[in-house]
Amino acid sequence: MEHRWGQRVRVDIPVRLEVSPATIVAGRILDLSVSGAWISGELEQHLSAEIAVVFEPLAGSSAPHLHRIPAFVTRARLEGIGVEWRELAPPLINSLLGQTAPAGAMRPEQPSTP
Repeated sequence: MEHRWGQRVRVDIPVRLEVSPATIVAGRILDLSVSGAWISGELEQHLSAEIAVVFEPLAGSSAPHLHRIPAFVTRARLEGIGVEWRELAPPLINSLLGQTAPAGAMRPEQPSTP
């Protein structure tokens, strides 16, 4: 059974996916949590594929560089893919979600289909 850590939040964030060194695909994160995301787009990936989700610099951020978060594909459908971050609660994701709770305070939630 799949368990999700943290609350799912509806968002609309443009990202790029590094599928391989030579393949970069555009997508949009529509659903975000500390453990993963749902990314829409024409992303033909197989389960367990390793990818990197690349975020543009955040508005108002003093860091002018891209943010790259390693992930792997946990769900694949025609309309998009579900990914799980390789590291639970990456700092950028915590920042996007506005979370300050310690990791021990998070609890698994039952997933809903996007």
